[in-house]
Amino acid sequence: MAVKVNGTEVISDSRNVTNVGTVDGRNISSDGSKLDGISTGADVTSTALPAALTGLSTVASPDPSDLVALYDASGSAWGKATITAAALQGQKGQKGEVGVTGNTGTTGQKGQKGEVGVTGNTGSSGSNGSTGQKGQKGQTGSNGSNGSTGQKGQKGQTGNTGNTGSTGSSGSNGSNGSNGSTGQKGQKGQTGNTGSNGSNGGTGSTGQKGQKGQTGNTGSTGSTGSTGSSGSNGSNGSTGAKGQKGESGPTATNTGSIGTYAFLFYYVNGTLTPSTSYAASSLNYGSVSNNSPSNNSGHSVVNRGIQGTGGTWRCMGSKPSGYYYYPATVFIRIA
Repeated sequence: MAVKVNGTEVISDSRNVTNVGTVDGRNISSDGSKLDGISTGADVTSTALPAALTGLSTVASPDPSDLVALYDASGSAWGKATITAAALQGQKGQKGEVGVTGNTGTTGQKGQKGEVGVTGNTGSSGSNGSTGQKGQKGQTGSNGSNGSTGQKGQKGQTGNTGNTGSTGSSGSNGSNGSNGSTGQKGQKGQTGNTGSNGSNGGTGSTGQKGQKGQTGNTGSTGSTGSTGSSGSNGSNGSTGAKGQKGESGPTATNTGSIGTYAFLFYYVNGTLTPSTSYAASSLNYGSVSNNSPSNNSGHSVVNRGIQGTGGTWRCMGSKPSGYYYYPATVFIRIA
């Protein structure tokens, strides 16, 4: 059975709702048309959208002319733009934190050069100012009046007629009158004012500078090549020049000092070998004397002194085996 409201059927016999205005403020007819345009099973929730986006295939090397979706805030509508155009828009984001330095990869391809910005229109030249009017020419000053003519000198009196005979002397000429003073020069006319310069025209506005293109990503650094084989050893350098001889040390003069010589008695029945070292425990200072004090005809005798020595001594003489006992010779102390 159909249901009517105010004579208008709103539910048909087939139980379909028709001719309904709004339900809870919504127009079922127009909203239904929108719902008809959504694909079956479409999920546009905040949970499903990220999964749908991440499920798209990844473009490893996007071209600057590839398109991306964007929302036009000024037109309140979705649209599309090339990667290049979209990257050049919007405010510059804050500088991100410095990431951990990764391994240096191979050098990437050089990024494309950014497009050159459109050159701004050249401003129109300002019109030249009008030329000021030429000042009036000053009037010519009036000529000064001529000076008055000087008075004519008096004529000399005629001399009396003398007696006939000698001629009388001529009368002197009258003096010339003085010249009249020159009239004053007329004043020079004033120069007219110079007209003002016309104002300069305004400079045209400078066109906007084109945006700088993005810098291409730096490619990773390639792997390090293998180490080359070691080179052969170079030849030995030439022997340097012999250094200067050092200064001679001071000669020791104290008895028994290292470096001094002494005549020593070797009180061991044995041999003495040159350049052989002997301990001081078997050496005493000695001397040679004659055993016959009267005529020096006796035998020479080696005397053993009482004073002992210290250190180590090197023999500078020789006493072979098979000769007399207890020899004496020259030694040098070496330690």
